[in-house]
Amino acid sequence: MVGGSGSFSTSTFTSENTDGTESKQKGTSLRISPNLGFFISDRFAVGLDLSLNFANSEGRDNSNWAIGLGPFVRYYFLPEDKLINIFSQAKFRINNGLSEINRDSKSSTYGLSAGGVIFFNSSVGLELSLNYEDITVKRANSNNRNTDIFFVGLGFQIHLEKR
Repeated sequence: MVGGSGSFSTSTFTSENTDGTESKQKGTSLRISPNLGFFISDRFAVGLDLSLNFANSEGRDNSNWAIGLGPFVRYYFLPEDKLINIFSQAKFRINNGLSEINRDSKSSTYGLSAGGVIFFNSSVGLELSLNYEDITVKRANSNNRNTDIFFVGLGFQIHLEKR
């Protein structure tokens, strides 16, 4: 199977400063995640997930680019001949900063997804999923940061030899 998904998000972070005042930071991010998998049984697939991330924070001069790669496992709950199916997926990914602002940062991502897929024909399907990711960022010159993210994903999958 080959395919992928994408997501776009906006966020606002509020933090309390040491003097008791609050500071807010707004940002946007775009992620494209192609994948390649192989069915080891009728409903169970394993594969590799690639992630290309772009993030920009208001008030910063540099944009944040990162790339990640890691394995995933996916299970479809209904037989493969169904027009609509339900799936769950687990993944792990190692990410590396590419831009000046995050060149020395490394991160790891654990993720869980569940959703449905509607097949347009015997091979091509459109997915809608609910996703959770736990991201741990390790920077060379500052403290580590852990982020939990919930988001909705939209993607395509092509099952090359679906019956």
